[in-house]
Formats: sequence, structure tokens, C-alpha cells
Amino acid sequence: MIRAYGRIGHLLACAVFVTVGGCAGVKQKPNQTGNGGSGSGATGGNTGSGGSSSGAGGTTITPTGCSGQCTDFEPTASNPNPVFDEGVNPSVTSKFGNPGSGAVCVTEPEDGALYPNNWAPVRVRVPGNKDNLKITVHADMESTDLVAYSAPGETWTMSKPLWASLGSHVPEQDITLTVQTTNGATAKVKFQIAAVGAGGSMVFWSADPKQANKMAIEAMTTSQASLVNDSYLSGFTVGDTGTTKALTIDQVQQYVLTNDQHNTRNSRCIGCHVGTPDGSYVSYVDAWPWPAVFANVSPDPNLHGQALPGYLGCHTTNFTMACPTTTGATGLATVIQYAWGGPMAFSKAHWSDPAGAAGGERIGIMASQMVDYNNPYATDDADPGRLMWIDLTSTATTMANNGLQVPVEGTAYGYIATGDKNAAGFPNWSVDGNTIVYVSAACPNPGQSNPSGPAGMGCGTQDGRLATGPADIYQVPYNNKAGGTAMPVPGASSKTMDEYYPALSPDSQFLAYTAVPSPGYLYANKQAELYITPFGNAPGGGAGATAVKLQANTPPTCSGMSSPGINNHWPRWSPTVTSSNGKTYYWLIFSSNRYGTPAVTSASGSLVQVSQLYITAIVVSGEFHQVATYPAIYLYNQDPSRLNTTPAWQDFNIPIVID
Repeated sequence: MIRAYGRIGHLLACAVFVTVGGCAGVKQKPNQTGNGGSGSGATGGNTGSGGSSSGAGGTTITPTGCSGQCTDFEPTASNPNPVFDEGVNPSVTSKFGNPGSGAVCVTEPEDGALYPNNWAPVRVRVPGNKDNLKITVHADMESTDLVAYSAPGETWTMSKPLWASLGSHVPEQDITLTVQTTNGATAKVKFQIAAVGAGGSMVFWSADPKQANKMAIEAMTTSQASLVNDSYLSGFTVGDTGTTKALTIDQVQQYVLTNDQHNTRNSRCIGCHVGTPDGSYVSYVDAWPWPAVFANVSPDPNLHGQALPGYLGCHTTNFTMACPTTTGATGLATVIQYAWGGPMAFSKAHWSDPAGAAGGERIGIMASQMVDYNNPYATDDADPGRLMWIDLTSTATTMANNGLQVPVEGTAYGYIATGDKNAAGFPNWSVDGNTIVYVSAACPNPGQSNPSGPAGMGCGTQDGRLATGPADIYQVPYNNKAGGTAMPVPGASSKTMDEYYPALSPDSQFLAYTAVPSPGYLYANKQAELYITPFGNAPGGGAGATAVKLQANTPPTCSGMSSPGINNHWPRWSPTVTSSNGKTYYWLIFSSNRYGTPAVTSASGSLVQVSQLYITAIVVSGEFHQVATYPAIYLYNQDPSRLNTTPAWQDFNIPIVID
């Protein structure tokens, strides 16, 4: 049977399944190094689900300073000053007199932002501007100011050579931008460039907001070709000013079981992704009834879209045959192909090549709502999620009561004991593989569907996503699949807040998460804000740990937006942590509705907010480990007309971006 999907739209639903993981695969560009940071003492790791010891990123910039005043803005034949955008006639200068008294709303850069020194060049944005802009760039260490005149429109972007020079010569120094419109209105904003870079690549979910809430997309009567543009994975590496399509559903070779478990279908929805620790694959949760898929994202055309080796599972296009008896693949369904799956997590400590000389293991952690594999299609998707380990090298099956072949518990999969009576969701796994953090959500009435009703009714997990609070973040030992006694994470388990979407930093020193007032709705809540807390044995961690609300939550006042109210959510760490001059630098990516793209009416008539991606910095310094947070930086290489959210920041091995 095929059940029409009628609770929440498949696009917005599938987005929330992402959990981040670090990887060892590296996308390299010509003439680039693989070191994601400059300075000394670089450390690497994963983002809670496996990682690498060094991050890929843009070209490494080593700060050198200047002997005396810097001359980056001094005019030369190859470095003019003033700068005129392409197509702008020098006579444009006559449009600008002395600055007037009016105000200009500059939303990029946000005042006080800190940029990685290998990031894409700074961009100025004045929303709604239609004429030219005059931008004056000042740094105390520079011998003169740079003056630039933009083409008509909202934005001006600094050139890459000038940006690289500033990163080398004036790190950790205020750079002031004076922005003037043709009517004389002006504004000043300041930002700094860090003495280090960031590492890794981003792969994010990009959706057409007009197609959100499309119904019954899992039915084979809906062609896959008609869904390809609805959602796909886009990606880029630190420093890129463009993006590439990392994966589309028509490239995916793995099939999944339909909800009757007798047949298979091809992929219907993509976006619920996490990278494997080798950097070449993503795992994502497909459309209702929430099976999972693996697909290769590397640039090799002979590998792109392929399933995880040895784990293709059941695969047929002959819908008159029962899946377990079909030819091709193994003829047996693997754990991930069944219904009621959830987000996965990986750790490099538990991911190695089984075909290697010493053998290896490939373990995934899933928050699954499966109740009984003997009768999986009768399972209601409002039951509580449980932490499940999956051996991704095992296709062991046994005959079920109804005649179906089902995976063998204890061999192909098993459950991680927590002692927690609540529902579990969105696991994240520490770099050393010893600790799992997850969302513990109240489930007073298992099986009851109530995704939009009062908090505390129904179950905190539904349709593989989080539904309602109360919710806190818990930690439990992995303990070689056995688990243990789960405990609330200090600083992420307040009784007045619901904390969710946890992400451990690469060195497990911090936990980042999203939170709303408790009891709250945990899915696409406009009140969502971002926090971090010291984790475990980190300075300030353990009992008494105090959460820090990120400065990046707050957009520029002139934008007319404020937080809470713009759904700041889904924080994920850069795969590298870098130290320089007594400071340790962390970078976070997240999603927010602050950009200003108008809400879009979707296929079902609902109003969809168009989320966009941002990054921000967290810097730890001094013997008392003072934590400083910073305003947000918009990723202007994304498409502002598409809904871009739930990013993974890892060392992905993805196709090269042509800027």
C-alpha cells in the first residue's frame, strides 16, 4: 500500500534529519594547500561524528604584517584606487558629494564580525538600494584608504587579491567600511580578519520553497524527474565564491523499501544528510516512510551516486516480485532501507575499511522509531525514537513471522541502552567514539499524533523529526554498543528551555545547540536561538556549566528583524580548531531567516520562510579561558531564492567549484 503523506510537507520534514559528521576526504583545488588554518598549534578532529586531523579550506594565509605602514591600497597599474566595478563609468564620482545626515542600512558585513582569513572576500550589502554605492575602506595600518564605486544594486564585493593582502597584513585589526548612497546617506561598520583560517567544505540542503509540502511524493506514480529540482545537496569549500551540486536524487543508485516492505522505489527526497568519515559518502533520510540512503558525492563519475560498498541492499524495479526474492544486489534489505528511520551519526574511531589488511568496522548510530521489524509497515511514526547502532558491513537477515526477511538484531543492528524513558533523537558522536549526545524529548502518549498541538501531548519525536518539548540534551557512553546510564548535559538541560540539535566541537570542548522556551515546538520555531556550553572535562564544563548565547543570533537593528523571531538553528562546527597567539578559534555554520527574502507560498498553500546560511566565530583566550562570540557572516555564494538550511561542515570530497 502507498499512504499519502499528510502531516508535514516532505521537503521541510526531510530537512531536519541532518546530523553533522567530520570526514577525511579533502577537495583540493589547483595551487591550494590542504591546511585549513594558519598560525601555530592547529588541531583537527570531527564535528561529533568522525573527522580528520587537518581540514581542507581556501588558500592558507600566514599573517606577516608590514614593515611600517601597509601599502595595499596605494594605486598602481594593476591595483587601481579608486576602484570602479565593471561597467561603471568614472563619472559616477559626481553623484557623491559630502556625506549627508541620512542613515544607510548595511546588513553585510554585520558590525563587529570576525572573518576567517581564507574566507570569501567581504561583501557590502544595502538591501533595497538600486543606484551606485561609494565604499571607503579604512584600516589604521594602511597608508591610505581604498575608495570603491559599485554597480547599481544592493552589493559590492572586494577583490580576492586585496582581500588576501588584508588577511596577511592587518589581522585582528579593525577595518572600517563607510558606505554612502547617492542621496548622501551614510553608515559605518567595522569588522576584523582573524589570524587563522577555517577548514573543510560545506554540503547543505537546497530546496525550492514553492515545492514545500508537496503531497505523496513517495508514490511511484510521481516521476522522479519531476522532483529533481525540489531538493538537492549543494556544496563548496572554504574560500569559494560559488557552489556546486553535490548530489541530486536522479544520481542516487540505492533504492529503498516501500511502506509495505514488499517492493522498492528510487529516491524521492534528498537533504537529510550526514557525511561518512571517509568524506566520499552522505547518508540521508528519504521521504515517507523515512528509510535511509547512502550515496557517493565524490567527483569521480564512475563512483558518484553509488551506494556504500557492500551495502546496496534490496534493489528492484519489478514491482510484481517480493523484494527479498528479487535478483540483483544482495536480494536482502538492509537496516537502513526499512521504514521509520532517523538521523545518523558516525565517528572516525569506529569507521575503517573492512577490506583492509587488519579488517575494520563501519558503525552508524541512528535514532529510529521502528518498533517491530516483523510487522514494520504497521508501525506508527509517532512512537518514541530509540538509539540504534547499525553494522554497515552486515546484511544478516532472518525469516519473520509474516514471511519477510528482516535484519538480525544483535548482528546487523541493536539498541544502545540509555535508561532514559523519553524519546531519543538527533544523535551526535564524539571524535574519540566514546560519547553519544542526543535529544531526550518527553513522550507521555506514545503513538499519539499531535505535531502542532500543545507541548507535552503525543511524543517528542514524530516522522523521524523532533516535534514538541520538553526536551534536553543527554549524553551516554557508547561502551562498545552497550550504552549505559544517560545523563543530562550540564548547560544544555535547563528546565526553562528546550535544547535540541546538538553538535560537539571537533575537540569535544564545546557543545552547540538550538533552544526555545519550554515547553516548545521544536520544528521550524521562529523563537529558536543558538547556544554553546563547555562540555565534559573542558574548562568550565561538568556540573555547573553555563550556556553562552551566541552574539550571532542578533541581526543588524536597521534590518527591522530581531531574535528571537528569525529561527536561528542547526549549528555545526568547522572540522578544524586552530590556535594562534594564545587564542583558540572555532567556527560555526547555522541557518537563519534574517536575510529578508520574502516568504513563499508553497504547493500546499502554506507560507514558507526562506532560510539562509551564515557562519560565526567563537574565540577562547587567556588562562581563564574567556569565551568571545561574534556577529554572523552571510554566505553570499548561496542562492537567496532557495531555502538553504541544515548544513554539514566537514572535509567533504565533492566536485570542485568553478568560481
